[in-house]
This record gives sequence, C-alpha cells and structure tokens, in this order.
Amino acid sequence: MNQIPDECRKRMWLFGGVLTIGIGLLLYPMLGHQTIKAMFEHGTFDRIFAGYPVTWWLEKADKRFQQIFGVFVVGMFFLIIKWSSCTGNKKTFLFLLALFILGISFLYLQFDVIRFTAFTVSVFSIHLLCTAFREKESSSLNSKRVLFLIIALGTLIRFFLAYATDGNFDMGGFIFIADVAHKGGNIYLETHRYNYSCAWFLISGFLSNIQNSFPTLGYPLIHRVFLSCVDLATLWLLMEIARIKGLSRPKTAIFFYLNPVSFLLTGFHGQFENLALLMIILGIYCYLRLENKPLMKKGLLWLFSTIGMIVKHNIFYATLICANFLAKRHIIRFVLFTISVALFLLTFLPYWSVAHKAIIDNVFHYGGITDVYGITSFLHIPGAKYLFIIGLFLYCLLLKNKDILKQCLLGSLFFLTFTTGYGIQYFVLPIAFASLRPSKGFLLYTIVATIFIMAGHANVNIYFFRSFNQWNLMWLAVLYWFLTEHFEITIRKRSE
Repeated sequence: MNQIPDECRKRMWLFGGVLTIGIGLLLYPMLGHQTIKAMFEHGTFDRIFAGYPVTWWLEKADKRFQQIFGVFVVGMFFLIIKWSSCTGNKKTFLFLLALFILGISFLYLQFDVIRFTAFTVSVFSIHLLCTAFREKESSSLNSKRVLFLIIALGTLIRFFLAYATDGNFDMGGFIFIADVAHKGGNIYLETHRYNYSCAWFLISGFLSNIQNSFPTLGYPLIHRVFLSCVDLATLWLLMEIARIKGLSRPKTAIFFYLNPVSFLLTGFHGQFENLALLMIILGIYCYLRLENKPLMKKGLLWLFSTIGMIVKHNIFYATLICANFLAKRHIIRFVLFTISVALFLLTFLPYWSVAHKAIIDNVFHYGGITDVYGITSFLHIPGAKYLFIIGLFLYCLLLKNKDILKQCLLGSLFFLTFTTGYGIQYFVLPIAFASLRPSKGFLLYTIVATIFIMAGHANVNIYFFRSFNQWNLMWLAVLYWFLTEHFEITIRKRSE
C-alpha cells in the first residue's frame, strides 16, 4: 500500500470536507432548484406572498445558488487534479474522479443531454491534458493504439456536437451566407455580418451545394463536419512537425485535438479561424519538411501564410511573422508582406464597384466586441485600435527567436493580450502552436477558456458557470500566459 505524505493527507481531509459540502450542493440541482421551479410555474409563491417582492428575491437567490454550485464544481475539479499529482495511488484517484463525475451527472436534471455531454467530455479532456503535461516519459503514450484512440475520440466529439446541436448565434449568419452564395448574390450588399474576404463566401457556396445534394442533412451539420475535417488535417500536420522536431506525437495530439477550446469552437460554435490556421501550419510544415530545398520551402511558407490571411485576416500577424522570418533584408520583408496584403485586397475587386462602402464599413472597420475585454475595458484611449495595430506590427518585426512556431505563438498571445476588439472564437488562435510547446500558462488558459465558453449564453450556456463568465478573467489568463511565455523564450534565447 502506498504511503501518503503528510501534505497529501491534509489535502485529503480538505478534499473530504469539500466533498461533504458538495453532497448538499449536489442535492440542490436535483431537488431544490426543481422544487422552486415547479412552485414558480404553478404560481405558489404569488398566491402565498401576494404584494411582497419575495418572488423576485427567490429568483435571484436561486440563480446565485446555482452560480455558487458552479464555483464548487470548478474548485472540486482542481482538488482532484492536485490530488492526482501528489499520490501515485491511481485506484484512489480514479475512484474520486468517478465519484466527482457521478455527482456531476445529477446536473443532467438541470440542463439537456447535449450540455451535460459537452461538460463531461470537457472535464475528461482537461484531465487528459494535465496528465499528459505531467508525464515526463512519454513511452506509455507512444503507441499506435493510443494515437488511434486520441484521433477517434477527438473526431467523435466534434461530429457528435455538429450533429446534436444547431451551433451558436453565428450559425444563422453562416446559413444565410451559404444561401446567398448558392443563389450567386453579392454577400457584401446582403448583410453587414460578413466581415471577411470572399474566400469563405465561396467555400460556403460549395458546402451549400453539398447540402442540397443531401437534403436530409442540415447546413449546420455540413458546415461543422467540414471544419472538423480541417482540424483533422491540422492534427496530421502538427504530428508530422512533432516527428520532425523529435517531440511526442500522442502528446501533441492530446494538447490540440482533445483540447476543449478546439473541439467546442469547431464542433459547437462553428467559426472558421481553424481554416486560416491550417494554412499557416501547412506553410510551416513545408518549410521544415523541405530542408534541402531552400527556395521552395521559403516560397511555400510565404504562399500558405498569405492564403491564411486571405481566409481570415485577423491572423495577419502570422503572415507578417512569416515574411519577417524568411528574409534578412528589411526591403525583402517589406516586399513580401506588401504582396501578401495586395493579394488580400484583390479578393474584393469583383465586388468593389457596387459594394465598396459596405466592404469598408463591415470588413475594414469591423473591430469585434469592444469595451468589455482587456485594456480598453478600463482605459479609454483615443485611437486605441490603431495603436494596437502599430504595436502588433512592431512586436512581430522585433521577434528574434529562430523558431517560427514560437514566434507565431507569441504573436497570437500578443494579439489576444492587447486587442481592442474581441470574439470568443479568438480563443482558438494559439492552441495549435501551443500544442507543440505546452506550458503551465497554456493549461491555465485552456481551463479558463473552456469554462468561459461553457458559461457564455451564446455558446454552451451552462448557467451555473456564469460566475466565471467575465471577459477580464479570461484576459488575466491570457496576460499570464503571454508574460511567462515571452520572458521564458527571451531567457532561453539569450542563454543559447
């Protein structure tokens, strides 16, 4: 029998105390909330407390209690992770984890099976990420069977979410875009919600044709199955890059493909940042793979990074980093990036004559959700958007680290830290790069972002996590990751 250290014994008592309190909390969603809900529906409180604001107070108390329960769930999960790190008794840990998930299963009575599944799978995936991060020797993971299970599970999760849900608010816009593309219309004249180049508009037309060929399949399913296949292609490229760099392929697969941020934003949300990122990763793979063909590898890296920016221009920083990485002379860097920008602008040419005002307003002036996230939520600086763009340009140009993957990771973290406008889909931007270089900041970011996505009313919308639905809680996790990643990389570079 394994000897439990004193420190772990204290944590065990703490865990037991929290678990005892948790049993009462677990009974609330099953009994208390349902009872209060039934009494509201039958007007019991209105009859008993006529003329008094008791109903309003009970509603507020009920919601606050659900949020307290959410805090308990998160705290309990962290205790389980901490417990597993201080004792080698796997049977005890698995028993505690099973007890935790059994308790959480009571939540099925509070929300539908889809949200319950998304929550349970996310908890399980985060545990796998933490376990893989702590695993120093990856020999136990390095098998084809393990790799197959990772890929199968990640694909199944994405396909299940795509099939069982209708997506979030943005999916209505994507359906409309596909319909306009199928009819051959000008998307920039039809809606103000299309904020990109025509690349996704053309892809939407292709996906709409597939959906029309299989009318029993809804467009939201086709849309997210396509994006799931994009994730699968990205996974293959990341595993090949890991092989080239001598990294663990199964670990890389876990950090990317079983990352809840990745599969929730692909399988549920359905935004297409992952397609733009696929182009960047493909360019980096070609650069690393074609080591003996310097001209071709540089040309392909520039080409695919340019295509990535054309697909979605909020990753322009990665295109700039690639141009800066490819040439030593400043004039060549300038020419490469200028050509990339020119090609991006040319994609608007077929629509410009009749829709130039809409393109300027809805594409170039679009800034995401403002004044709720990051620095601009508490500091209102005139021209902050343009200062951010200038700062991002300078930061990308001044990066001196030789590893292109590290530079792209830092660029995405700078973007998330200082951006003046935000969208929840931006959370996925650093995940692919970080899967090849995991850190504690990456794990913290993943956990906080997962909870944020599950709490968001426009996403999974689990109410009892609403206490964590604070934009700046997410920003603090980003800030921590950026600072630790930036200075760690700088120190390593100077010591080489």
